[in-house]
Order: sequence, then C-alpha cells, then structure tokens
Amino acid sequence: MPKEYITSKDILENPEEELDIPGIGVVLVKYPTTKDKIDARIEATKQPGFDSSSATERAMEIGRRISLKMLVKPSITEEEYLNSNDSKMSMILDTISMWYATKLKELNDKRAGLMKHFLEQMKESS
Repeated sequence: MPKEYITSKDILENPEEELDIPGIGVVLVKYPTTKDKIDARIEATKQPGFDSSSATERAMEIGRRISLKMLVKPSITEEEYLNSNDSKMSMILDTISMWYATKLKELNDKRAGLMKHFLEQMKESS
C-alpha cells in the first residue's frame, strides 16, 4: 500500500478558533505564522522609544504584537491598537497569548510522549 505524504496544504492549514475573553466577549483567533512573528517584531521596533525600553518591555510589546496578529475577529488596525482602551486590549491580548501557550504545551507534551516511545524502541532494537 503506497504511503500518503502530507501536502503543503496540510502544513499551511491554520484553522480559526473561538476564544472567550472573560468580561469582554468572544473573539476569533488563529496560530501565528512565521511571517506574523517577523512582522510583529518589525512593527514593534518602529514604535518611538522601543530601543530605549528595557529588554522585558521590548519582549512584551513584541508578544502583544504577535497576539494581535493572531486576532482574526475583530480585525484591529495599527491605529486602533495604538488608540484602544489599554486595559481591554491587554485582557484580549493576554488571553490570546495564554491560549497559544496552552496549545504549544499540549503539542510539546504530545511530542515528548512520541520521543519517549521512539527512544524506547531504539533501546530495544540495540
């Protein structure tokens, strides 16, 4: 029986998910792409005072920009982001960031289980 290989479509697929933001409402999110991460870093570095900010502040702003890229609905422009109610925007972006961290942990836990199984098989075959 021939093997079925994954396709580029399988890799590029990025389904959207609903995410409930406590006290705010439901938003639609997606996983960030590599391009999203690059663009977020570029956008953050263009902000006045970015270079004079602490490393922690710079990392936080880049993280916020990545979360903003993950936000599908509502779609927020750069201007809207900069003029938004910061407490609401922080709640939205922090929740998106936590959602993503949870998804990455689930994937890493699955990968760790697969690695353990693989290493056990290698040990048995030696």
